[in-house]
Amino acid sequence: LQACPDATCTTLDLSWNDISDVGISKLAEFLKTDERVMRLDISYNQMGEEGARIMAEMLAVNKSIFHVYLTGNKVGDIGGLALAQSIGNNSTLRTAELGNMDLGHKTFTMLGISLKNEMLNLSRLNLDRPVLFSCQEESIEHLAMGLRYNQSLQSFSMRNAALRDRG
Repeated sequence: LQACPDATCTTLDLSWNDISDVGISKLAEFLKTDERVMRLDISYNQMGEEGARIMAEMLAVNKSIFHVYLTGNKVGDIGGLALAQSIGNNSTLRTAELGNMDLGHKTFTMLGISLKNEMLNLSRLNLDRPVLFSCQEESIEHLAMGLRYNQSLQSFSMRNAALRDRG
């Protein structure tokens, strides 16, 4: 993309590669100022907690990305927390695919808070296969509160979450 400054590439799909936090950092630096990419897919790479924090910083300043696909990157609960905060403050984002990322209680709590933001325009949220364990009930309660007040979400997925009657 940098080699073609006049290109009108609106989709950047780098999924199923071996991009680590180092590569994510370079990509995020580019995307902080790029206004062409509207759909970013970096699913199933090697992004970890630090890469998630870097992506969250990028999403805080980039106002052209409408759809972000991060599924399958094992960012854990701390990385997920950074992403949840950033998503909650991004009125441009429409899709956030965060499935199979080992997200936990802190991420779900922050997403519950973020979903209450009236400026949020997120219409699709995927949280498939979270890692909630003993905090399941409390985590789902926070998320449910956010979903109750959210006016923009049209599609929500939380498959394979091992939910029980109380969760």
